[in-house]
Amino acid sequence: MAKRKSATARALAPVVKLQVAGGARGGAMAPAFLGRTQAAMQKAGSRIGTKARQIAHDERHTLIALGSAAALGLAESRGVDLPKIDALGIAGTYGLGAYLYSKLTGSPTAEKVATGLLCVAIYKLTSAPAAGVSGGGKSGRV
Repeated sequence: MAKRKSATARALAPVVKLQVAGGARGGAMAPAFLGRTQAAMQKAGSRIGTKARQIAHDERHTLIALGSAAALGLAESRGVDLPKIDALGIAGTYGLGAYLYSKLTGSPTAEKVATGLLCVAIYKLTSAPAAGVSGGGKSGRV
């Protein structure tokens, strides 16, 4: 016969409360976690993790767009030779490709990737100096 395990009773951890000088009259206050049990701390940590996951889920479209722009920046900084359409640049080429792919397949992820890459492309196209314009002088701004 198998030996039966004996049940042992565990005492609950004592709740320790500290009296801090000043109290409600304006002195230093005790940190919020003092006086809480370990289970209460774990529950609070779980709520924080759940809220972070909820925010990430709600903002997934923004995170996908940011990730696509970051991937392009990483590829350019590593010196990866990516094919491109000269008039659009690398970001515009891949943004246009992702946009067309999203329209053909109905992929919402490809649409978000296209958003991120086309934003980078528009930034690069508008921040580059125009042909025949010299940028050597000071602007009229104060």
